[in-house]
Amino acid sequence: LASRDGRADTLHLAQDVDLWLARLGPGDERALPLAPGRSAWVHVARGGAALDGTPVSEGDGAAISGAPAVRLSGRDDEAEVMVFDLA
Repeated sequence: LASRDGRADTLHLAQDVDLWLARLGPGDERALPLAPGRSAWVHVARGGAALDGTPVSEGDGAAISGAPAVRLSGRDDEAEVMVFDLA
């Protein structure tokens, strides 16, 4: 959706952040690698998912630091999850 350098037709942000949107159906899995020293903020915009195996629901948010990746999986409904890759 957005990036610090506007790559691949994303919205350019003048901050050290990349914003990703994952759409997950039941059983779908996504992993977003995090470079060393980076953190992430995860926000569930719609539906329910699992974050590293922990159930999260619409409106939930979580901070991730010190992890090599953000790992998401779909539950029994469609979900939209935003991941902010932060310095």
